[in-house]
Amino acid sequence: MKENAFRIRVSDDVPDQTKVVFNLTMTDGTHSYTDAFVIIANAPVFRVTNIGITDAEGNPTDRLYKGETSRLTFTVKNSGHSDSNEALHTIHFAAPIVTYEQQEIENDGIQVSDSLDVTFVLTINDDAPFGAILEYSLTTESDGYTEIYQSDMPLGNCIENFESDILNPDFQWSNSGSTPWVKSSEDPYEGNHCYTSTSNAPGRVSKLMLGVETEIPDVISFYYKDSGNDDDSFTFTINDTQFELSGDEWQLFETPIAAGKHVMKWTFSRKSSAEEGNASLDLIKLPPMRVEITSVEEDFIDDVNENMAIYPNPGDTELNILTKKATLVQVFDFQGRMIFEKENADGITTIDTTTWGSGIYLIKAGKSTKKWLKK
Repeated sequence: MKENAFRIRVSDDVPDQTKVVFNLTMTDGTHSYTDAFVIIANAPVFRVTNIGITDAEGNPTDRLYKGETSRLTFTVKNSGHSDSNEALHTIHFAAPIVTYEQQEIENDGIQVSDSLDVTFVLTINDDAPFGAILEYSLTTESDGYTEIYQSDMPLGNCIENFESDILNPDFQWSNSGSTPWVKSSEDPYEGNHCYTSTSNAPGRVSKLMLGVETEIPDVISFYYKDSGNDDDSFTFTINDTQFELSGDEWQLFETPIAAGKHVMKWTFSRKSSAEEGNASLDLIKLPPMRVEITSVEEDFIDDVNENMAIYPNPGDTELNILTKKATLVQVFDFQGRMIFEKENADGITTIDTTTWGSGIYLIKAGKSTKKWLKK
């Protein structure tokens, strides 16, 4: 037996459960003997297992809303076979409409099979668009290990509240039938207007149709009330599924909707001989749409101690560096080599990063320094 015969050092970024093959050669000067053996290398593996959203008061919600503060809690689990050292968690939304209370959070590490909740507090700017889909990422780094979780998060809903002179142009509408639906100021659910059928005689039909393509599973909802006449018919159809709508007081209707193309139809049929009473719709909430949000406001930069913002982060083919005043901008790769430099950079500097290797880069602008992750 030879105690402590050899010493080896394992790299910081070895993948979990890597089979490391060793070849051992033994010789007495005359004869040689060879043997091979395997040692399994263990490492941490980070996974996001749950995401929760609450508003500023702690009430659960399923999306962000413009002008409001939310708490995003990510459950990060170490599913590897080795405890992790200290970990740094960084959140980033691709759209420059988010103000972060804290964009980076550190913890003492996560043991094997344990989980940790990481909570970020952020506010969506007042000038954010209605009903958008926001791309975001959560990056967890510990020593040589980096895990990037990327997903989408809805920002409010696309809304039709019938307050403008035209219907929402983002969707395809058809207002047909012998008596179409019209904008009305009589007893709306909210605001000043709703949409009301005009069927005023037996056999008359008011039919409103809407074509929409949704990119994420979500919920469609609207408020409605019918004529109050027992013989009249008010239905809502989504694709091939029909729902009966009844009740002469405002009520909420909502139903899940899958991603894909959908045709929705509201149909009111006057079957009674009553002289009064019509169906009404208000505040239709539709799934958000994927829109490109590129405007960069001055408050995108943290005025406390920085003169620079970078986006998107993580990124792939393009890096944008925003500076508030003319300064020297430099980019260094993960080996410390300067690969980009621009003097008197002011405003937005856009760099083509197509040929750059994946990894972490250091961005310097004056006295400000940031890390950028190339996917």
